[in-house]
Amino acid sequence: MASLDSNIPPSKFETRKEFLEHLYNMMVTSFETTENTFGETRGRPRLLKTFIMESNQGLLEQTDSFDVVLHKTKTALPEIDIITLEHNGIRARFYVDTSDRRFWLLHTNDLAKHARYVFDRLVYSPKAAFDKVWLPMQMIQKVANLPRNSFRGFGLEYTDFFALNRELEQSVAELKMRVSGASSIDALNALRTEEKIENSLAYSMVRVKRGDPQNYVIDELGYAGRFTAIGGSSIDDYMSLIEITRRIYKNTLEAIERNSLGIKQVENRTLVEGQAFDLVLKREIEDIGLFADILSTSKKPFRLWGLKNKISKDYFQVFGVDLHTGDSLNLEISDHLIRVYLPKGSCGNTVLRLYTNLQHYFDSNIKLNDEPLQIME
Repeated sequence: MASLDSNIPPSKFETRKEFLEHLYNMMVTSFETTENTFGETRGRPRLLKTFIMESNQGLLEQTDSFDVVLHKTKTALPEIDIITLEHNGIRARFYVDTSDRRFWLLHTNDLAKHARYVFDRLVYSPKAAFDKVWLPMQMIQKVANLPRNSFRGFGLEYTDFFALNRELEQSVAELKMRVSGASSIDALNALRTEEKIENSLAYSMVRVKRGDPQNYVIDELGYAGRFTAIGGSSIDDYMSLIEITRRIYKNTLEAIERNSLGIKQVENRTLVEGQAFDLVLKREIEDIGLFADILSTSKKPFRLWGLKNKISKDYFQVFGVDLHTGDSLNLEISDHLIRVYLPKGSCGNTVLRLYTNLQHYFDSNIKLNDEPLQIME
């Protein structure tokens, strides 16, 4: 695959401070200072956006390993590279920060739909070990409620990916909604009292104002780890919100990995250590066999492939592979429970990806180990 001829300018970043100043200039020149609109429109200045990406392999060197044309330019900072991604005539430029070797930050002010498109092509390349970060509702709410943050709006997005019985009338087949403003939390609380839609209230994003009256940022945090600055002028608050979210996610992920299943030797005895992860559903799985088929057919966003084994009418096993890393995992599925067996050394993102996307595509009331997610700060 040929490299992309690019007009990326020469690197100008001699210090971290200069890099942050560059991001600041991208932010303050690219948005309209309003809190009453969502997203970008044609002809509008491009908003500063940041994607968090999990990498389980080295720096981007082999450009022919991906389903996207990639051109990379190094900067004077060893942890900062400039990449341009292109696919089907759509391109976007990213400033990639690899200071955390596992969770990279990709900053861009290109048009949102272009940036998302080529970013997805990179992440979902079958030859790469990349993944998005998947923020469950509880984690997004945790971030929104942090000190110096105020809740300023939310988006909901739900689609019944597992509409198993087409003859039954579904309570909610699809739900999309956006609400902004200081009283938006009241609207959310009102929605939560409606029994018919309670399983469908999954955050697509939250809008957060962080900072003080003079120095602040208004940021939208999406459940797939995308941040968008839509107001304010504080690059420090923008970056601190990203760093806090990345730290919380990383700590939670590593806690999952520490508790994955393995064996150890103790005084000439072989002992099993770790635990299974139980995803407890409020909504009943009507056809468990069909549910297992849909879940393990390699489709995005679950990225799981497996073979099912029927144990009984109401109990199936799936012997599977996570297509993100190629790690194995086993599932046990019953009418209100999905039990995940993650072997020691596997990527914990498998559990959070499954957990988060089941909130958006089956039951937003899902719990991990029969309790709200234990978020590690």
